[in-house]
Amino acid sequence: MKKILPILLVCVFILGSVPLVLADGDGNWGYYTEDPYRGQQPYQEGMWKEYITQVTIQGGGQNDPAIVKAKWETPDDDLTVPLSQVTPDPGSNKTVTYHAVIKEGTGTIDSAWAEIYHPDGTYKYEVLLNSVSEGTAVNLWNQITGSNIEAVTFNMPYYVDLFGEDVTLQEMIDDVLNELQQFDKLYRGSAPISYCQPAGWYTVGAIAHDDAFGWCAPLWNHFWYVPFAAFETDFTQVNWGTIQSGQTEWVAGDYSMSTPTQPTIRNIGNCPINFNITNDDMGFGWDTLGLHWNVFYDVRLGHEATPVEYEPMSDGVHPGMEGTDIPGGPIPLCTEEKIDFSIHIRKPTESYGTGFMTLTAYIDPDPFTMDYWTPEAFLGDEPGFMEMLYIPSLTPSGYIPTPLPAWTDFP
Repeated sequence: MKKILPILLVCVFILGSVPLVLADGDGNWGYYTEDPYRGQQPYQEGMWKEYITQVTIQGGGQNDPAIVKAKWETPDDDLTVPLSQVTPDPGSNKTVTYHAVIKEGTGTIDSAWAEIYHPDGTYKYEVLLNSVSEGTAVNLWNQITGSNIEAVTFNMPYYVDLFGEDVTLQEMIDDVLNELQQFDKLYRGSAPISYCQPAGWYTVGAIAHDDAFGWCAPLWNHFWYVPFAAFETDFTQVNWGTIQSGQTEWVAGDYSMSTPTQPTIRNIGNCPINFNITNDDMGFGWDTLGLHWNVFYDVRLGHEATPVEYEPMSDGVHPGMEGTDIPGGPIPLCTEEKIDFSIHIRKPTESYGTGFMTLTAYIDPDPFTMDYWTPEAFLGDEPGFMEMLYIPSLTPSGYIPTPLPAWTDFP
C-alpha cells in the first residue's frame, strides 16, 4: 500500500486537471461553460470568432552623453611622484602629449579637445585630440599603468556610480582596459611648451563633443612643469686689457647676444633667475703686508643697478668671498640682460693675470610661493567653448613637489 497510494494520487491529480470538452448535437466541439457565464463565451454554433488584441509598446532606452573616464599627460620625467612631471628643454620647446579615455554616449563623438591653462590662470591653448587604434590604445594604457598609475586622473563620480563608494583603483584600471578592447576610445594630441613659459601647475581639461548632447562635462587634472634655472652667455672670457694700478677698469655689456666683447646673459629657463659670482685672484695674490687681496672686482646686471664690490674666493690659505649675489636681477623669463664687470689692482705689478670666473643661476623668487607671469607672446587665444566652465584650483591639494635645492647650476 505504501507504494501504490502515491501513484493513485498522481493519477487523480492529472485527470482532474484536464478541461472537459463536450460535443453538441451537430458534432461541433466547444468548451463547456457553466450557465452563469454561457452567454459571455466567444463561441457560436458552427464557427469560431477571431479576436485581435493590439498592444502598443513604447520603445526606449537611456540617453547618455559622452564621458571622459580617465586622462593623463606625457612625458612623465619623474615616476616617483604623483601626476606628470614635465621638465623643460632650456632654450627650446618641450612637446607634451595629452591623453583622454572617452566613453561614447547616445550620440557619435565627432571631436575631442584638451584645454590648457597657465599656472597664473591665463588661457594657454587648446589641443585637438584624435582617436588611436585599439592596439595602440591598449599599449599606451598598459605603459602608463605599469610605470606611474598616479599620473592618471580618473573620473571618480562616474566610477563611484558604477562600482559604489568603495570602488578600488584596480577596478578602474581593469574597466578602462576592458572597455578599450570593446567600446571606449583613447584620444590624444600633442603641443609644445616653450622654455619661455612659466614653471608650475598647468591645468588641463579634456572634453568631447557628440551629435546628440554637444560638449560633455570636462575632466580636469594638472601636470607640474618643473622649475628650472638655466642661462646662456655670448662670452666665454672677460678681457680687461691693460690694467693701471689704483684704477678700476670696466668691461661693459650690452643687449645683443652676438657681441662677445660686450657681455650679455639670456634667461633660457622657465623661471626668473638671479646670479651668484665667484672669481679667483688671477695670480695677483695678497699685498706685501698680508692685509688685503691685491685685486678686487665689481659686477652688476643692467644699467640701473649699483655695482657690488667683492673680493676673490679663498685660496685655502687666505680668506675670501665664497659667492656674491649680483645686483640688478632677477632676469625675467625669455629675456636678455647686459652684465658689467670691473677689476681693480691695488699696487703696481708686472704679472699677467689669468684666472676663472663662475656664474651660478638660481631661481628667484621662490617658485613655490610666487605668482608667475606669462610673457604676452606666449598667451593663447581667448577660451572658446569652455570659457564659462569652472576651472579647478591651480594648485592641486596634496600634490606639492619637493622643493629644489637653493642653487641650481646649468653648465
